[in-house]
Amino acid sequence: MENQDARDLTQAVQQYLRQQAIRLREQGKPVTEIATYLGVHRNTIADWWWQYQQYGED
Repeated sequence: MENQDARDLTQAVQQYLRQQAIRLREQGKPVTEIATYLGVHRNTIADWWWQYQQYGED
């Protein structure tokens, strides 16, 4: 599956993907595995995780 540019998604879809990514990271899944599963770039997952660690859920 080709990666989707998350910026092109609706805010609701972005929020859902962020929540899924955070849940999977908390379970110990690697960033690359989550990125493949959700269809977004690994850097996006890493950014979302960093923001979550710094600021919590938005």
